[in-house]
Amino acid sequence: MKKWKNFRNITALIVTAVMLFLLPEGHCLKVNADEPVTYAVKYLADQGEWCYQENSSTFDDTVASWQVYQLQEVLKAGDTVVVYNDTTADVTLDLGSTRFTNLTVSTSAFTIINTGGVQDCYILSNSSCAVNGNIANAHVYDNSLVNFGNNIQELRIHCNDKITSSVGCGGTVGHLYAPSDTLPRTFYDLYDFQAGSLIIDQDGDLNTPDWKYSREPSSQPGGQPTPQPEAQQPEMQQPAAQPTPAAPADSDDEYDAVPKTGERNPALWLICFGILCMSGSIGLRLKSQNDKM
Repeated sequence: MKKWKNFRNITALIVTAVMLFLLPEGHCLKVNADEPVTYAVKYLADQGEWCYQENSSTFDDTVASWQVYQLQEVLKAGDTVVVYNDTTADVTLDLGSTRFTNLTVSTSAFTIINTGGVQDCYILSNSSCAVNGNIANAHVYDNSLVNFGNNIQELRIHCNDKITSSVGCGGTVGHLYAPSDTLPRTFYDLYDFQAGSLIIDQDGDLNTPDWKYSREPSSQPGGQPTPQPEAQQPEMQQPAAQPTPAAPADSDDEYDAVPKTGERNPALWLICFGILCMSGSIGLRLKSQNDKM
């Protein structure tokens, strides 16, 4: 009889656990993606290397920082990176293969920045740099010298009474837009530049043959440049080749890799069903023994 009572207590605990498991969301795994982080990255001449600080858009020389190779390991889609180089050293910054949300550049010496792709890129006034990696939206401000190594969907050049930035692109440009911020005038509103063809010199002149871009948006899906009969046209000297990083990882793929709320695990259901069957079998055996006693 005592064994029977102990069995009933154990069975009650098991049934309670199963009921809790069956409650809404009781069998769900919840994992939240990390929040976006802003990193300030600066070239430190005294150390001769790039360092970064977390959760800040400005670099504080009085605060501890970490070597940039560690940033390559933690940088993820959705993050923001602000790059500073106020030295006279022409250097290269490798941000890895992650495609992130925002890149802002403020440099005095020519700086090459390798990325896995950027959603929004801002080249601040008086900066000198090259940015490698596909870019969705690129903004170039006054008196900048910049060369983009890969494709750009939207390129906007900010200017006042004239264009004072020198811009080149080794990839395609879906749309070039250069309105004046002070005059009722738009310097450029052009589409579908072929790869390596967009060159704007320091005087603001577009040095691209007419047949290598369009004055109207492309009707092709995805905004791809309209094919041009290059064989019938004289070839233009291409700018120096830029290092091309590996194809950027899609941020949607990284998000899909995170377990989502509400995903059921069939194995857990089978385990619970097995426990119930085992409990019933043991209970019937003990009851039979008690009846014989």
